[in-house]
Amino acid sequence: MLKIRRNALESALAAAKSTYPDEFIGLFREDGKGVLSELILAPLSEYNENSSSYQPLFLPTDLKTNATFHSHPSYSAGPSSADLRLFSRAGKWHFISCLPYTEESTKAYEANGKETEFEVVV
Repeated sequence: MLKIRRNALESALAAAKSTYPDEFIGLFREDGKGVLSELILAPLSEYNENSSSYQPLFLPTDLKTNATFHSHPSYSAGPSSADLRLFSRAGKWHFISCLPYTEESTKAYEANGKETEFEVVV
């Protein structure tokens, strides 16, 4: 099962809240034990009401990011067609959180767009 540290998820949710009404995007780094443990903010990320993006060219080559996180400024955490394109080229897992940006309003997806369960760990 996909596992994420509470502090990493809470950091992403706080960023989503502070970026609202724009979308937020970030990446999660794995701790080497298969647990997503740290939120990474990519340099030159862009946020607006309809989308968010980052430039992979500006990430260090040794950065082990296995997951993306982004927010929707609405009450739907379902992936759009643009989200599915991102999923197919950026990482193994993807999180989308929607209003009110809580653990309960967050969904996780595999790269193929299939929803998957996740566990929040200490």
